Amino acid sequence: MDDKTLQYFAQDMSGKLTQAELEASEFKARYQTEREKVVHFEQVLESDQALKELFDEAASKMKEGN
Repeated sequence: MDDKTLQYFAQDMSGKLTQAELEASEFKARYQTEREKVVHFEQVLESDQALKELFDEAASKMKEGN
């Protein structure tokens, strides 16, 4: 490859790598946000046995319906 071709190649690869890193960072941030919601939901259920039993009952009914 000549220098000009190599320069274009490096610029293109750099742009693709930057875009991939941005997408990965966004995915990681979205995952973390959703994971925090799930943990909070689980903590709420664990804090109240009656609520957890009601949830489990509803989940069971929903599963049977499918």
